[in-house]
Amino acid sequence: PIYQSGVLVGFAKITRDITERYDAQNKLIDAERELVQAQKAEAIGKLTFGLAHDFNNLLAVIVNSIDMVAMQPEATPKIKRLLETGLGAAERGALLTRQLLGFAQGQKLAPEPHDLNVLLSRSEDLYRRGAGSSITLKLTLGEDLPMVLVDATQFEAAIFNLVSNSRDAMNRGGNIRIGTSLVKAKHPTQLEGDARGLVCVSVSDTGTGMSEEVLRRSAEPFFTTKEVGKGSGLGLSQVFGFAAQSGGFASIESELGKGSAIHLCLPPLGD
Repeated sequence: PIYQSGVLVGFAKITRDITERYDAQNKLIDAERELVQAQKAEAIGKLTFGLAHDFNNLLAVIVNSIDMVAMQPEATPKIKRLLETGLGAAERGALLTRQLLGFAQGQKLAPEPHDLNVLLSRSEDLYRRGAGSSITLKLTLGEDLPMVLVDATQFEAAIFNLVSNSRDAMNRGGNIRIGTSLVKAKHPTQLEGDARGLVCVSVSDTGTGMSEEVLRRSAEPFFTTKEVGKGSGLGLSQVFGFAAQSGGFASIESELGKGSAIHLCLPPLGD
């Protein structure tokens, strides 16, 4: 209050704009949360790598033993059918092991220079079959994108995983868009430094979306909201592991009731 000769004549106040500080604090909180998740994933990844490696060795012995028994002349048709069942189970175990190694960034990659637009176009029919007849899948490919160093087979598997997740989030049909673009971005855990140019593939859908709690845990291995037996919970974690092993990163945007978008960002060749 301002008084003059004992009479209140007005008020004075000081206003500070703290918008910039508020935004910076929010970004710091988000980055710290991403860092905690990354550290948790790294710790789980180290444990998973050791287990998957040992399990893979055991599966190799099982598969070889089944093959040798099946080659024996006294193996009857009934025995061979039983052996085929055992072999099928072992192969499913091997697939699970590959997914675990993908999350743990322990899978062997064979990266080569590729145009991501070409890879996506080449596998478009596969993605459409994976999406199903009730879902419209559209490719929106950016122009003049630089080449990237990537394992084509694992890249195809990663995108197929994302398409499958989107399909499962749309029981009554919907739309999936696979898009590519050249963007400037920083790793979600990076606080300092400048953004760099990255070639990004985005798979977005009009599905159910995720709550904040589910979104925070979505990339954790074995975490799934699907019914028992309908998902291993390794799809997204495998994509995140592949992105990191390829020198890039993956990120998720989602809003409950509006859909999700997963971005797989990789450094251009020579970066």
